[in-house]
Amino acid sequence: MVEEQLKICARMVLAQNAQYNESVRMLKRLIQRNTQFNKQVQPQRDSGGTSQGALAANDNEVHRFVAQNAMDLDYWQAQMTAYDNYIVSLKDDQSRLSRKALDGDKTGWLAPLGQIVQAATLAKALEN
Repeated sequence: MVEEQLKICARMVLAQNAQYNESVRMLKRLIQRNTQFNKQVQPQRDSGGTSQGALAANDNEVHRFVAQNAMDLDYWQAQMTAYDNYIVSLKDDQSRLSRKALDGDKTGWLAPLGQIVQAATLAKALEN
């Protein structure tokens, strides 16, 4: 049972780490895209003037920039939700295993030991 709890704990840490890393990648992607956007659109603004074609070109670039960011953010949010749900399910599994360990075998000769462990755990928790 302890081995199962360790495996669940390891999977939880890996999932949280992957979630964090994906957030970092997303932020880097947004920063990079913003930098590229500024490098591309600013010269167009400076040289384009007020002609309808130049304004339309700038408008198209802005719409493309917004659409790319919205698509990436939607995908990132779906990933974060999936990671969150996975982590919650792992925590539920961990709680079930902990409850099973605390309850112990209620019918065997070790049943009194399970009750002692439960009482000691409760006493320790109430101290804090």
